[in-house]
Amino acid sequence: MYTLSFTLKQHTPIIHFQHDQNGATLRATEVKPKLDRFIIEKLEKSGVNVESRWFNNVQKRSLNYAMHITSDNIEVESFPKIYPCFFGNLGEEGNENSSNKKLLFLKRITINITTKIFSLHNAIQKYLPQLFIIANFGTRGSKGFGSLTEVNTRLNFFEETLKKEYSDVYRINWRTSSNIDIRQEHRFLFKKIEDEYKVLKSGTQKSTSKLKTYFNNRHDIEWEKPKLQSIIESITSTRLKVDRINNNYQYVRALLGLAENFEFPKQEIKISVKDGDVKNGIERLSSPILFKVFENFIYLMPNHHVDLNLISGHSFNFSFKKEKTNEVLNTQSLKVPDINFQVAEFLKESLSYSNWTKLK
Repeated sequence: MYTLSFTLKQHTPIIHFQHDQNGATLRATEVKPKLDRFIIEKLEKSGVNVESRWFNNVQKRSLNYAMHITSDNIEVESFPKIYPCFFGNLGEEGNENSSNKKLLFLKRITINITTKIFSLHNAIQKYLPQLFIIANFGTRGSKGFGSLTEVNTRLNFFEETLKKEYSDVYRINWRTSSNIDIRQEHRFLFKKIEDEYKVLKSGTQKSTSKLKTYFNNRHDIEWEKPKLQSIIESITSTRLKVDRINNNYQYVRALLGLAENFEFPKQEIKISVKDGDVKNGIERLSSPILFKVFENFIYLMPNHHVDLNLISGHSFNFSFKKEKTNEVLNTQSLKVPDINFQVAEFLKESLSYSNWTKLK
C-alpha cells in the first residue's frame, strides 16, 4: 500500500452546509471527483492512456484510491444578512436553506491518500497540488470562496500553473501584508471581489457596466435592464432613469452567470427568471469568470470549463411580482444573444485601462 499526505493552506473561507457535523471540513466527496477528472484529463491530453487497473469504477471514471481529509481548529461563522459576493441568495442555492450555510475557517487541513498502484500514486503526487491552484471548493467557488493550496506552493509555481490552465490571467493586489489573518479580513476581501465583478457585469453608481458597453459597441445590442425598467414604470406609475441606445433588448447579463431574480426594492417589485424551455430548461450556470485568491493577490480569469453555448439563443421568462404577495403583475420573454461570446476577448477589452495586470 502506497500513502501520500498533503497539508493545505486556506486563503479564503469555505461555504459549508454540513458545518454542524463532527469534524466538518473540506469534503472528500467533492475533492476526489475533481481530482479524478483532472488527472484523467491531463494524462489524456498528453497522449497517455489511463490504465484500466487505475479505476475502481470504469463507467464513473472513479480512480482506485482512498481519500481522508481532517482539519484542526475548525472555526464557524454565520453569514450576516448581507454579505459580499452572495447577493442575498443564500437560501436559493441547492436544497439547503440559509441557516444551514456557514463560513468555515480551517487550520492545518490534511489530505491522506492510500492506493495499491504505484503509478497512480505518482500521478496524484504530481497533480493534486495543481488541482488546488486551478479550482476552488464549496459553494460559490467562481467568486473566490474555497481557495486553498498545498502549503509549500510558491507564487511563481501558482501563477505558471494558472497560465497553463486558463491562458489569460489577471492579477490585482488586495492587501500589503501577508501576516494578516483572513479570519479578520474576509469581508473586506470579498467586498473587493464584488466591486470588481459589478464593474464588469452590472455596473455601479460610478461606472457603467462593461458588459453593457461591450454589447452596445460590438453588436448594437441593448441589455435587458432598460426593458425591465420600462415595465416597472408601467406597473408602478413611477419614473426611472432609463439609459439605452436602442430597443434591441436581449438578456445580456446571463452570459456572465444566470440570475434567479432581480429586485427593485424602492418599487417593491421582484423579478423571477426561468428558462423558457420547460422540458430542457437550464436552472443554473456558473459565471465564466473565475476568481482565485493567493496570499496578497486576487486573480481573475475566463473559465473555459463553463459552456456558454448552453444558453446562447435561449429565451428566458421574466415574471414581475409584488414583493409581499408574490402576485404576478407582468411577464416578459427575452433571449440571450445568439453569438459566440468570447470571455477572454471581453476581459482584454474591459480590463485594459484598469488596476488589473495581465500575467505574461
